[in-house]
Amino acid sequence: MGADKVIFEGDPELAARLARRCVASGADLQVIRKAKDMLVVLASANIERAITAALSGAFASGGLRQGAVERIVVEAAVYDEFRMRFIDAVRTMNSHHAQLAAIHDGFNPRRAQLLVEDAIAGGARVTYPAGENPGRWIHWKAAVVEALPPSAKLSTENFEGPGCVLYRSESVAEEAHKLLRLLPANNITVLGKPDRGLTARLEALPAARVAFNEPLLAGAALSGGAPVGAETPRTMCGPHSMLRPKLVVHSEDAGRRIGWFPYTDDKAYAMMDAIEAMYGTQAGKRMKASFKLLLNPTMRRLLQGEE
Repeated sequence: MGADKVIFEGDPELAARLARRCVASGADLQVIRKAKDMLVVLASANIERAITAALSGAFASGGLRQGAVERIVVEAAVYDEFRMRFIDAVRTMNSHHAQLAAIHDGFNPRRAQLLVEDAIAGGARVTYPAGENPGRWIHWKAAVVEALPPSAKLSTENFEGPGCVLYRSESVAEEAHKLLRLLPANNITVLGKPDRGLTARLEALPAARVAFNEPLLAGAALSGGAPVGAETPRTMCGPHSMLRPKLVVHSEDAGRRIGWFPYTDDKAYAMMDAIEAMYGTQAGKRMKASFKLLLNPTMRRLLQGEE
């Protein structure tokens, strides 16, 4: 029994051959394209929260997870402040911003280096804020790229590692649309309060999900379906989710969401002890963790968000 629908990701020549077979068999073909998710930071955004979203979106799991933010479009009025504070944040990034990622098995450093060299040859600037000494338990260097020309390979290919590109723009909607022509996005996150006209232009961007003040830090798990035509950017969802219409999400108070939780190593250890004390399956370990929390007021304050 033949298939009713074929979803394919791969070589364009093979996709063309597969299309001819699907025409002959009557099956529907959906060609999945690679995509780079995008973060848009408006002048009205809370800069601290925007930096947290950019840091986690770009570098969680070493940038190798689905839905990693590789393109950050910043409105010109706040670009310099955002850049300075973002570079400093990358320099001091700790293990829990990066989710304890050991990426050596999945990261291709030679390919990444070739993309960086090609970008520099085209006039881009590349900064490694942490130099050769990244944060605690981080064993890779995070790269920040600026002034990337459209002709660079990095404009049309995924970095697939710990790197992101900053774009300075007077008109973020136009810049985002221009970048989406080079390589589509599954998800676009917009931070700030756009006016009605800008909201309409951002909502119209061709992506499976456009979210306002709703940071998409967990990849494309909630993204919708085909934004334009038969081709759909890659998502983490099954075919049934790809068939959903584009999803537009608005949130007024992103500050209450767990994505903004200010991780530190000490706070992460406190959380692990709290989880053990509450949900541990061994009575002895539960009691030990409970005593640690009882006898350590600093740990309790960390969990309560007082420090």
